Amino acid sequence: RKLDAEFCGLVQRALKDAHHHRGFIIHSQLGEIQSAMGVRQRREYCLIFSDAPAEIVEIGKKLYELKAFGDAIRRVDASLEELVAGGRVPGPKLARVSLTIQLSFVDLLKEVHLPIKGRAVAYANGELTLEQAVSNRSGEARLKNPQDLIVISFGSTAMTFASQVNISVDRPVVALLELLGDAYLMGYTVHPDRLYPPMSWPVGKGTPMISPLIKWNHDTDWYTVLQTPRPSEHKVSVQIKDTVWSCLPGYKIDGLPSFPMTGYLYIIWERFTKMRNIPLENSCVSFQNVKFRNAAHISKTFGDVYVQISKITHKFELYDSGTLSVTGSISTVENWRGEVPGDFQLGNVDDRLYTQDIYKKLRLRGYNYSGAFCGLVESDIFGGVTKLKWGSNWVTFVDGLLQAKLLHEDTRELHLPTVIDDLTVDASKLSDYPAGADHALVHCRTAGIIGSQCVDLRGLSTMAVPRRKCPKPVIETYTFVPLQVELPTEVTVRVFVQIYLESSHTLHVKVVEVGEGDLAPFFEQALDHHSLVTSTIAKSSNLENHNQCGIIVVSEASTNPTILRSALDSLRPGGVVITREKPSFRTSTLPGVTIVSVAKTGSETLVLLKRTEHISTSKLITVTNKLDWLADVQETVKDGEEALLLVYSEPLCGILGLIKCLRCEPGGAHLRCIFIMDHGVRFNLGDKFFAEQLQLGLAINVLKNGVWGTYRHLLLEQGGKVERQHIFGEFSTPENRSSFKWVEGPLTIHDQVEPNMVMVQVHCAAIDFDTRGTPASRDRFPQSNALGFEFSGIVHESVDNRGRRVMGMAANGALSTLVLADRRLLWEIPQEWSFEEAASVPFTYGTALYGIVHLAKVTCGESILIHPGESEIGHAVLHVARYYKCDIYTTADSWRQRQLIRGTFPEIPDNHIGGSGDGSFEEIVLKHTQGRGVDIVLNSWSTNREASLRCLSRKGRFIEIGKCESGIEMSFLSHGRTISTLPDLFSARCPSLDVVNGLLKDALVKGLVIPSRVKTCAPDDLYRNVATGKLIVQIRPAPLQAFPRFWCDSQMTYVVIGGLGGVGLELVDWLVLRGGQKFVLVSRSGIVKGYASLRVKLWRSYGVVVRVLTDDTTCREGCSSLLRNAATLGPIAGIFNLASVVTDHCFEDQTEEGFITAFTP
Repeated sequence: RKLDAEFCGLVQRALKDAHHHRGFIIHSQLGEIQSAMGVRQRREYCLIFSDAPAEIVEIGKKLYELKAFGDAIRRVDASLEELVAGGRVPGPKLARVSLTIQLSFVDLLKEVHLPIKGRAVAYANGELTLEQAVSNRSGEARLKNPQDLIVISFGSTAMTFASQVNISVDRPVVALLELLGDAYLMGYTVHPDRLYPPMSWPVGKGTPMISPLIKWNHDTDWYTVLQTPRPSEHKVSVQIKDTVWSCLPGYKIDGLPSFPMTGYLYIIWERFTKMRNIPLENSCVSFQNVKFRNAAHISKTFGDVYVQISKITHKFELYDSGTLSVTGSISTVENWRGEVPGDFQLGNVDDRLYTQDIYKKLRLRGYNYSGAFCGLVESDIFGGVTKLKWGSNWVTFVDGLLQAKLLHEDTRELHLPTVIDDLTVDASKLSDYPAGADHALVHCRTAGIIGSQCVDLRGLSTMAVPRRKCPKPVIETYTFVPLQVELPTEVTVRVFVQIYLESSHTLHVKVVEVGEGDLAPFFEQALDHHSLVTSTIAKSSNLENHNQCGIIVVSEASTNPTILRSALDSLRPGGVVITREKPSFRTSTLPGVTIVSVAKTGSETLVLLKRTEHISTSKLITVTNKLDWLADVQETVKDGEEALLLVYSEPLCGILGLIKCLRCEPGGAHLRCIFIMDHGVRFNLGDKFFAEQLQLGLAINVLKNGVWGTYRHLLLEQGGKVERQHIFGEFSTPENRSSFKWVEGPLTIHDQVEPNMVMVQVHCAAIDFDTRGTPASRDRFPQSNALGFEFSGIVHESVDNRGRRVMGMAANGALSTLVLADRRLLWEIPQEWSFEEAASVPFTYGTALYGIVHLAKVTCGESILIHPGESEIGHAVLHVARYYKCDIYTTADSWRQRQLIRGTFPEIPDNHIGGSGDGSFEEIVLKHTQGRGVDIVLNSWSTNREASLRCLSRKGRFIEIGKCESGIEMSFLSHGRTISTLPDLFSARCPSLDVVNGLLKDALVKGLVIPSRVKTCAPDDLYRNVATGKLIVQIRPAPLQAFPRFWCDSQMTYVVIGGLGGVGLELVDWLVLRGGQKFVLVSRSGIVKGYASLRVKLWRSYGVVVRVLTDDTTCREGCSSLLRNAATLGPIAGIFNLASVVTDHCFEDQTEEGFITAFTP
């Protein structure tokens, strides 16, 4: 664009004021000279002049082209003429000219509104006259290192400053403009337009417009204000640098940075005390009915939260990231006594958990606490008393209360708090405790109370949240693989990679595949299973830009010497080449290289080769179990000598693990070994058979069955599906319905069962994916997560009732081929019913009869509201109500559902059916009962619950089916109304099982039970129907195949040596969950740690028999005694040796006694 003076003036006038985002540009006829954007820290200016008058005059000549400076020169010169005539300005003419220019420059800065400090400030501000400014009597302060000022240097000076702007002879006009631009970026309102001739407004015709140059920048997202903050809303900024929040990096859930729920409470508490104008440390407050809406809130950064607290009701809401996170109420407490529900005695020392064990247990569940959040000092294993450290931080201290509750829950799930009924904290008492002091808490588990004299927590509810998926485990076998072998391509690549890593001793592998090969994915998978090794895998048409490679893959190098030579030249020391040859490959076609291994894959031959190098072995050490070789090997490692460790047919010597460890130590990389597993073979270095093998340069050489090879880790082949007597359905991931699968179960038809239990061969099972058909969370026992709760089938017993057709209920696992059922939850199937019809009855009618007949005590002719009526339970209640000739009101969600109810129950008038979701049923009920209401309300929906409550008459009975999500106003209980909720009727611990059994048995006799029409499907089609509601799955007669799963035999005994160690405890726990019932744990010292005592007591609470022995398994007598004692519990099914004695030292510092100690177990 052509430089236009009026356009520039227009831009300057439009954008000079009140802009936070600033910038400037210096432009000439030739183009841009300089530009800058941004906002800088504001600093003040001071001005000094050069001591050389001639230099000042030269600068003044160049500034004279600016109209404003010329006007200032003429104005100052006129004033100076009068002073010169009066003899008040002494000195030569050059000095007077210099003085004129100096004063004119000060006038110029004043004109553009740039304030300055120092000598000229008084004149610039008008405090001194021109005569006073030039008079020696005005005084001149000496400038001393103005650190916070920017010095404007007019001409060269002898002094230099940290921040300095030079107006020099070289382009002074540009320097002046840069000065004004920088001042503008620092927030000064300067007027550079006053340097030029004034402009007339409006601008002339043809001046370009500004508006086309202003456009929206859509590269950046900006926050939009959706609503104005409420007047009572208070913003709180959470900053890690604040003392109270400096602990936040130590709070991680499932490995991710999180914000503690107690942090929210602290923010509310702090805001509340400020509202009440009382110091937080002197307050005693109570939180009631606290609900954490975002139980799984996780954020990597902490920012602002907003709190609203009502001044009248003291109810609060806290918003984080625009989402409602916490609700509840807070109030002050006067004269709180802090009564403790029990005493502070921790009990036996052996039954205590200390900090290390406490946080190991919590870490296994996903609580990755560190720093100040590790406040639990000790606790008894029963959870009765816990000591919590007071660290002068309320966030970590109150979180310790929650940890004390979570610590003793029998689960490995990750739970986060969702509800706190009441939390009372007396800060005035706890503030008296010194920092770091232990504070004892008493946990009354039966009452759900954790308390002390200073805090009291009641009614803590938690919710299980899904954890991050762990990497898929790598399950491998360790097997001998000959160097000349036939293997699949994927396995061959894995073997070659392991051979290279074992011999090269590197932690980074560069793999280059030349040509159009397809082995890169196999290399990636093989290297991914080595967690300490990083890799770079590349594909290239040539090797020109590749060097220092570890593995290079080429094709048919036997017929292409050029590519082979290029590959060898591109290797790092110890690198290898893999060449893909034809199946008819012969080793003689690759002369001049060392062929390490040849693997035939069927479609091709893969050859592992390397450069030919002369390898000499000057030292040979024979390794035996007697350890007389130890000193020789230590001396060799110390000197870094080449040596060969030789082992003859001693499979228990551990040479393979020993050589791998030694090669990782300083000086051990030169060691290699030969493991001769064949009996009668003697090593002879002069024998070609041995000499050729040593020239391969392998770190480990194994001779087995007359063939050289190595031991390699190969992936374990996963078995296919199996057919078993017991197969059940489950979700491998509970929250993912697409993960449904059939799994092998532990039951058999020959299992011995308790007298109150019956083994049933299932023919049909009912499952409801919308309600109780899926477990709400993962139980510790795998079969407890099996699906299904209603079933029908045939009893399998050796008594007279074999073959009896029954229908029944199970707490879980009904979707299976076998069910171990409680006799109280079994009913005989009427002769005219099919298995499919029977499977739909027990849960719906058991629930309906218990609610209406047992709880509501229905009598003939009463009025009843069934909300909703279209559900399975609603239909069952409608049948029961019709039998008792009740005046029925019900609800339906759609026209189709309404027609279905009318078709099944024609005696119900159409005007007695209201809408389920719109609340119209309330008006219908009150209208037809003349405002009285109904005698019984059965509610199984949370929708419009309050409306159904308002439909209840005086002395009416309200029956709640399902989970109650909200409280009920006390006014609803007036006038003799009662409210009842159904317990978990089909749990083995429910005291009402006999009642349910009698009710349904009597209903079957009366003929009031009508089976529901439910969709049926085959087992193989179940995964396609997981999105629907209730289904009847036809289990038999089709055989089922399932994924295999290991189960222990409950009648057998399992011996675990080292069972009280860290790995031992986890193994036994896993075996218990897989059905093991009898265990013998062997430990040299017995139970000495609280964590081990906790696990053993927990297993015994499951009914598991655990016997702890201290037999010495390093001798024959101890082993015999162990086996005799274990056999008294039952036949021994397995022995696991997990014992270990660690004697950690560098190999040079090891002793023979240390080796013996470590080898003994």
